[in-house]
Amino acid sequence: MAGYRAIEGASRTLRSLLRDRMQETVPVTLLPPDVEPADIDGPRVNLYLFEVKRQAELTNQMPPGQGHPGAYGKPPLSLELFYLLTTVFPSETAIEADLSCQRMLGDALGVLHEWPVVTGRLLAITANDRPMGAPILDTALLDEHESLKITLHPAGLEDYTKIWTALPEGAFRRSVVLAVSVVQIEARIPPSSPGPVATRRLIADIGRRPMLTSIFRTAVLPTDPVAEPRVVLGDRITIRGHNLAGRRTLVRLGSLDPIAAEPDGAGERLEIDLPDAIYPPTAEPPGPRPIPPDQRLRAGTLTVQVLVEQEREAVSGGREDRGTPGTATARVFSDTGVLQLLPELASASPASITVAAAGASNEHLTLTGKRLFRPGGATVVLVGEHAFDGQRVVLDPTREWLPPPDDRTAVPLRRLARSLPPPPPGGTLYPLRVIVDGAPSAAGPALTFRLDP
Repeated sequence: MAGYRAIEGASRTLRSLLRDRMQETVPVTLLPPDVEPADIDGPRVNLYLFEVKRQAELTNQMPPGQGHPGAYGKPPLSLELFYLLTTVFPSETAIEADLSCQRMLGDALGVLHEWPVVTGRLLAITANDRPMGAPILDTALLDEHESLKITLHPAGLEDYTKIWTALPEGAFRRSVVLAVSVVQIEARIPPSSPGPVATRRLIADIGRRPMLTSIFRTAVLPTDPVAEPRVVLGDRITIRGHNLAGRRTLVRLGSLDPIAAEPDGAGERLEIDLPDAIYPPTAEPPGPRPIPPDQRLRAGTLTVQVLVEQEREAVSGGREDRGTPGTATARVFSDTGVLQLLPELASASPASITVAAAGASNEHLTLTGKRLFRPGGATVVLVGEHAFDGQRVVLDPTREWLPPPDDRTAVPLRRLARSLPPPPPGGTLYPLRVIVDGAPSAAGPALTFRLDP
């Protein structure tokens, strides 16, 4: 297969085909359209490679007969080349200049129409480019599996105008665009083939998949609501379902690592606490250990899934023996349930401000709590019944690349002054709430903001 010389070989092949088969013997050059060759002062045909594209259909395909279908390696880089074919006359002001160029263009296009596929069996019939009987195909491409195919690319006037506009020194000439494919560059990294199967294993299972029926906040007081799907960090949740017991049972909360839990004897109920920033000791890998900030539970929809490790019968052995009976542990996944994790408000600053001070201030009304900001999600701050977009809070302006903290959000005081109604003499007291990704802030301290005249 061709290496780095594949593109050069395609250009040489195209030039050789035109030199060998055109009825009028004219030079064929490979130059930018605005460059005049020093050793040619007559009519000529010029080919200019102006674009190279990847052939997406063959991106992951190895050539037939090369490499095992299960091997891992680098398929060849498959390319499609685009050439600008122009015909050039030494004097553009000559009376027959344009007609001569049209004649050469027709001669060249006729050759490409008759021989649109170039293989190693296409031999030279003249000595204009190479010895008679020699392959037209360049030696770099003789062992290629894919043939070289030449087609007339349907380019419009606008496409040609863009090309010639980039060549301010070149006059616009008769041009067509040729697409040449497929040109492949062989990868130098050898493929790695998997070894043969040394031990075969058959696993049989007649167990049942765990199924979830309900997930809710565990009631603590008799007055707590029953089957409450809205939760906050630190709450204990109850998961009900079927087939939740096994050799080991784990729970996956959102994108956290699985956390082990102990179901009841019937395998129909288990409880687990929602962690904030620290994994519990029963996590996998074991805790306590910090939860990375970008993996912590976020306000909004919280997915819950149960993973049950089950013992299964298995037979394992070599390729020639009958195998040895035994057991194998498999992890079975339940369906997915959802909860709504609520943001929590703790404080607001400033607690009050006058309209004049707010209108001239560059500061913000900053709310602090838990999970008040979610990257990629929407945070809405409700000041009374007025909604404002919650903005990220930058703790260190010199380190803008740091992810925003999720324990605070803010609204410019100047925007509040412009949007809220003028307050009466005693001021207006507004209750504060936050909605993060559709989840309203949990019931907690009654935070307010007062706008004074």
